[in-house]
Amino acid sequence: MFGITIRKAFCPIGFLYRKSVEEHPIQRLPNIGDATFQFLSSIGIRQIGKVSQMPSSVIRKMLGKRGNVIWQHANSIDKEPVKPYTEKQAVYMEHDFEMDSIDIHMIGAQLMSMVEQLALIFLKPGP
Repeated sequence: MFGITIRKAFCPIGFLYRKSVEEHPIQRLPNIGDATFQFLSSIGIRQIGKVSQMPSSVIRKMLGKRGNVIWQHANSIDKEPVKPYTEKQAVYMEHDFEMDSIDIHMIGAQLMSMVEQLALIFLKPGP
C-alpha cells in the first residue's frame, strides 16, 4: 500500500487514510522524536487524533513553534512542497607538480586556481 500526496509530510502516512489516521500513534507524524513522544505520552497524548482535537494554541504553548507544525500535520496541513530528488554530485580536481616544492606562494596560487575552476563548475547553469 502506498500513499500519494503533494505534501512531503503525508507521503509516509498517506496509505493510513484508508483506516482512520486519528487512531494511529503520534510517532507516525513528522517531527515527533523520542523526547517529544515521551513528553506527550506523559500527559496522555498517544494518538494522532488527540493532537488534532487539541486547540493549536495549547500544543504551541507546550512545544513552541514545532508544536504548531505538529498540530498542522495532525490536521493534514503541510505547506512544504515535495522537493524533487537530485543526485548528489562529487567533483574533484588534481594537479601534479613537475617536481617537489616547498614554495608556499606557488602552491597557494595553484590551489586558488583549482578552487576558482571548481567554483565555475558549480555556478554553471544545469541542463
